Amino acid sequence: MDEPMFTQPLMYKQIHRQVPVLKKYADKLIAEGTVTLQEFEEEIAKYDRICEEAYGRSKDKKILHIKHWLDSPWPGE
Repeated sequence: MDEPMFTQPLMYKQIHRQVPVLKKYADKLIAEGTVTLQEFEEEIAKYDRICEEAYGRSKDKKILHIKHWLDSPWPGE
């Protein structure tokens, strides 16, 4: 398997130096007064909760209904 940090070390050093886009955008919105820091943090917490709840529900699934799309007829055929 390819490990990009090994095969492209200079590029990944540059990537790690970059400020994450979410932080840049949040800082811009907060500086403009569009949202407050508290509102931003609440939205992040809300999103994290949604992801955690969905992950928890995924563990409860016992039966997966996976249809092999190559073996099944296409609509209209």
